[in-house]
Amino acid sequence: DQGFDFGDAPAPYPTTLAQNGASHGIVPDFHMGNSVDGDQNGRATPFAGGDDNIGDDEDGVALITDIVPNSQATVEITISNGQQSPGILQGWIDFDSNGVWSSEEQIFKDLAVLEGVNTLNFDVPVHAVEGSTFARFRYGYERGISVTGRTVAGEVEDYRFQIVRGGPEAIHDSYTVRRNSVDNSLPVLLNDQIRPNAETQIDSVT
Repeated sequence: DQGFDFGDAPAPYPTTLAQNGASHGIVPDFHMGNSVDGDQNGRATPFAGGDDNIGDDEDGVALITDIVPNSQATVEITISNGQQSPGILQGWIDFDSNGVWSSEEQIFKDLAVLEGVNTLNFDVPVHAVEGSTFARFRYGYERGISVTGRTVAGEVEDYRFQIVRGGPEAIHDSYTVRRNSVDNSLPVLLNDQIRPNAETQIDSVT
């Protein structure tokens, strides 16, 4: 018996036993990422790093793109099954940053995933609030589970994510050129922040 794995998202998210926080029985080699360790209780910490009590065992989820309102984002989920049968994935992101993972904020539900790296897309709602927020991912066997409660096997991993403003961030440019000169190269987009799936154009030249 290797105990249970708990989450580590900060209050008011349900993390501890007293809150019926998510927990998974530890089965050898059945988890997200490279490893999983046992906990006596959930460890609610400001940046969701309290579960890393023996090395960094929260390494199963990697955000590949920015999370931008009214767009699609991508994560990579790494799965290890060992000699066990494959499980299913659940995932939630608190898009409105109100400290609650609602059912409408579930991005993956009973999703069959493969051993190794799974590249997955999810929709970001238009009302997503810019700034820091938290996500919870659960890998195990039970279907239809929520962000709370105990399950027989697998792992729960909590993460702090950033929701960022969509579109490019333009930085004003100023250039001096010789009078009547032609064919001047003005790299006006070089210092701008360009985001995926956002249209970028030069508004005006004065």
